[in-house]
Amino acid sequence: MKTININGEITNEKAVELFESFLKADEEYQAIVDKNKKMANADDKEKLENLTVNIFTNGGDTFGSDAICDKIQDIKAKGVEVTTNGYGIVASAGFEIFMCGDLRKSGEKTSFLMHGSQVCLHGDLVDVLDCGAFLRKKDEKFFSWLAENTKVTDEMIEKHKGKDWWFTYDEAVALGIVNCNTCKED
Repeated sequence: MKTININGEITNEKAVELFESFLKADEEYQAIVDKNKKMANADDKEKLENLTVNIFTNGGDTFGSDAICDKIQDIKAKGVEVTTNGYGIVASAGFEIFMCGDLRKSGEKTSFLMHGSQVCLHGDLVDVLDCGAFLRKKDEKFFSWLAENTKVTDEMIEKHKGKDWWFTYDEAVALGIVNCNTCKED
């Protein structure tokens, strides 16, 4: 099993470092996929290891987390099962990464935080408004995915828009955020 740890604030620099870790893992998986294509006998094919992502973060760079989520999707497309484990706090950008897991586990003392984009924009008013509209579309896409893939409803999302939405472990399980509270370790 491959493991990548996301600990602490996801600064731009840390996002680049993490992205490179996911990129390296993706390249290793691709090498196995390419090698397996050359094998005539199914018994000779190498099994793809699962990927575990341990997350303990207060969040950070949203575009960095988007890049990490995209790379996780590339890895999953190869047939790799991705498990995300939340510990302590899984917040903001880290929450979106957590949601990329096929299996999403957490400790019972873990707290979760979700909110829309939070930025301070400077510059020409038209540019600021355009950026705000873009971020709103980005948020809506994630919220829509969340409502389709968990027990979080559109009404719940609407109620919490523009605010921090905290959940406990029990609430996360009830909402389908944590979808594997009874899974055994690999």
